[in-house]
Amino acid sequence: MKKWIALVSIALILMMGLSALAEGATISAHGVGTVGMTADHAVITFGVRRSSTDIAEAQSYVNETLSRALDRLREKGVTDEDICTRDIRISEDYSYSADGMFDQKQPYIVENNVSVTIRDIDSVGDCMDAVFAAGVNSFTELRFAASDTKNESRRAMALAVEDARTRAEVLAGAAGMKLGAVLSITDSGESGYYYPMSNGLYEKMEAESDAGGFANVVFNTDLQVSATATLVYELLPMDE
Repeated sequence: MKKWIALVSIALILMMGLSALAEGATISAHGVGTVGMTADHAVITFGVRRSSTDIAEAQSYVNETLSRALDRLREKGVTDEDICTRDIRISEDYSYSADGMFDQKQPYIVENNVSVTIRDIDSVGDCMDAVFAAGVNSFTELRFAASDTKNESRRAMALAVEDARTRAEVLAGAAGMKLGAVLSITDSGESGYYYPMSNGLYEKMEAESDAGGFANVVFNTDLQVSATATLVYELLPMDE
């Protein structure tokens, strides 16, 4: 008799616990949505760097070399509106002595870097070869981008919400519960992915290219836009 009463008591406690859990309980799930697209333009960032004891000589060299490189790009259809100065730097270079202290002052360093948008994707390789042939000696990156990503962004957001809902359903089902009303939706933002190319990668590709440059290189122009969302649902017992 006492054993039976104990079992009934345990069952009642479990039922009360589940009821308390269901009342006001919520579940949060995070979802991710990703949509692919194709780039319609590229941006290259490069510059000219010169070390000299004569600042005027260094500035003249940098300006003339960069101007020559930009003229080569204009010949390939790049407009002035697509050329943007990134930074101009004049600094003193110092070397270190054996004890880690600054040694004697070295020549000045003059740098001028620009970013150029190339609208014709097929001419990216030719444009890069042209600026290096003109004397450019500093290369920051090559990245591909898409001008309009609104539709892709919206699709990614919808996929993120769908993913979050699916995750919430799986979690609730595994707990013996079901989803109730949506209590909140949080847009965690979106991000685009491109494929940058550093100086080291340029040297590697240049060495591997049959033509010794970029003219015959096939670039990856596939892009992605990703969105994330967090959904909060109320949790209900299966029998409701």
